[in-house]
Amino acid sequence: MHKYFILLFLFFSSALNAQQRHEKKLTKLWSKDQVKCIQKAKHFIEKQKALPTSYYYLTLFYVEQAEKQTKYRYLKKALKVYREAIDYPSQNLPGLGIKLDSIINQWARGANHGNLTKEANLYLEVFHDSLKPFQELLSNHKRQLAIEKNLETLINLDSLRRSLLSYALELEGVPYKWAGEDPSGFDCSGFTKYVYSKIGIELPHNAQLQALNNIGIEQPFEDAKPGDLVFFGTKNENSIHVVHAAILLENHTDSTKVIHCVSNGVRVDGDNTSWEHHWKDKILFSRQVLSTE
Repeated sequence: MHKYFILLFLFFSSALNAQQRHEKKLTKLWSKDQVKCIQKAKHFIEKQKALPTSYYYLTLFYVEQAEKQTKYRYLKKALKVYREAIDYPSQNLPGLGIKLDSIINQWARGANHGNLTKEANLYLEVFHDSLKPFQELLSNHKRQLAIEKNLETLINLDSLRRSLLSYALELEGVPYKWAGEDPSGFDCSGFTKYVYSKIGIELPHNAQLQALNNIGIEQPFEDAKPGDLVFFGTKNENSIHVVHAAILLENHTDSTKVIHCVSNGVRVDGDNTSWEHHWKDKILFSRQVLSTE
């Protein structure tokens, strides 16, 4: 038994020494000839030897290539190698990840849509996060589609109202979420709060407070313009109970549309929808928060 443990110790000791020799060889090669270092690193990876150090130098090589020539093919290769290297972490690997992340985000701001889409998918897989310039591109694209879809409604509005409504329309389809106030999910006042914040106007996250505060001018619904807030609920001689808030999209004698967040998410409602059958009869008043100038 004692002999068995000695043999086992010698085996692991020999393996450790070999590992250290491989690592030293790669480090020495890197300082002399990077191409030969990478060739040796690939060989070691194929033979399952010195994997953390081999992947580190392979990642370092491609990250430096990507830094020198910020083109899609180099960034793609660097990302793929870094993704493989994550399974064999070394002390300096996280620093390479931070550097690669910075290089990609700088490149992404001037990238074409096709390459940006491909890189964003790989970026999400590697970093488990969204590539910010890609999200901005999608957001701008969604806003443009929303504007084009509702061009007839928006075309005659001033720039502030048009901007407000384009932000609102961009969010169509976002799900309902109790107390939600960001694009992962909204409730009714969370939606109106978020949209107005995009043009620099802060509202409380509460439909009653939005309706009864001193921001803007309270007015009859008939006088409301696209972009104005609309409130729904009940009232008597002594009190008003606000249960819902929306943003007016259209207000014609023969056609009314609002965009709001209800139980099935952010949607545009008008004739032959829940607006006609439910919300229309619960209108209290509107509030003009945007300047008329």
